[in-house]
Amino acid sequence: MKMALFEAKFITPDTTEDAKLSKGKLLRSTFELDKEVSHAIVYVTALGLYELHINGEKVGNALLTPGWTEYGKRILYQTWDVTSMLHLGENAVGAVLGAGWFKGDLGWKSLRNGLALRNVYGERSALFMQMDVHFRDGSKKSIVTDDAWKYSDGPIQYAEIYHGETYDARQEKADWNKPGYNDADWRNAEIMEHDLSTLVPQDGPLVKRQEIIKAKSLFLTPKGERILDFGQNLTGWIRFNVRGKCGDLVLLRHAEVLDSEGNFYTENLRSARCEIKYILRGDDREVYEPHFTFQGFRYACIDAWPDSSELSTENFEAVVVHSDMKQTGRFECSNPLLNQLHDCTTEHEFGGRTSHSLGVQIRYICGKRMDSPAAVSNNGSIRIRKAAVEKSK
Repeated sequence: MKMALFEAKFITPDTTEDAKLSKGKLLRSTFELDKEVSHAIVYVTALGLYELHINGEKVGNALLTPGWTEYGKRILYQTWDVTSMLHLGENAVGAVLGAGWFKGDLGWKSLRNGLALRNVYGERSALFMQMDVHFRDGSKKSIVTDDAWKYSDGPIQYAEIYHGETYDARQEKADWNKPGYNDADWRNAEIMEHDLSTLVPQDGPLVKRQEIIKAKSLFLTPKGERILDFGQNLTGWIRFNVRGKCGDLVLLRHAEVLDSEGNFYTENLRSARCEIKYILRGDDREVYEPHFTFQGFRYACIDAWPDSSELSTENFEAVVVHSDMKQTGRFECSNPLLNQLHDCTTEHEFGGRTSHSLGVQIRYICGKRMDSPAAVSNNGSIRIRKAAVEKSK
């Protein structure tokens, strides 16, 4: 869609004080449809990360949108057909907004002052959305982000790419993204000026869920740490189910390897915390997976769990996440070690591509995190080489 045809504006729920915070914010608006809809298309992006909802349902199956780009020059927007999600009468549209790469901690430290780099692209996250609804009588209505939208804090207390996510289920707002919700105590969003000429349509594969891997074992290390082993290194996150009292805590940390004595090892992560904190609301069994972070890991250390008697591998599964590419070639020979090396290399190649920005491997290389100068140097360059992958159609 041409920039000149956009009526929407970027809107922000952040104040200047939010520059140092990484809370998730909720935004919502409602609109009426009084005629039969022919088709409806939504264009959406963010300065930060977003999840879009219409009438209580998530729009699309992409993750970590809109990805990491040079936001001052190029912001990818995603386009979805949402015809089936609309109905006559009142409709609601909502979004969850996170810091992401735009204003979050990028992991490495400034060479000037030694502090962690933050707010590299901006200090306030923002949402941009335009929904063009075409009616059967030939008319059209556009629903856009403007200062009539409202916002509130939500259950995501903290979300950072490199440090993990803290989610307080007690702060969930039931039906916040549906019609009829009472948002009288929500505040109005603010229009934030941003050059709309930087908006470009999605030009590569989106990040999506690829595979579910069950936990292979649960064991104690020599130090007494409770460790989950998923049997292989992967890029993604852990989805778990848990039961406990209101206010109980789940705390997970992630690692790629164990040390020589078989204990949990995170020294290679440098300053990155790679941890998930979940605070229970306390009503029957709860299921959770992160929204605005991901990890590279094989092992997870369970530092807190409500009831150890209910703890087993059945509580956990790993969600493999990467750009939605398909493998178009494969190598196999009579040597099992060479076959294993090929498989590991292929998994590393896929797992490293968890951003839309030209397939830059943004996370791990040779066991180093992005706050390692060597890792920054390697990750900062785009690796132009043949790979047995192509964009999914």
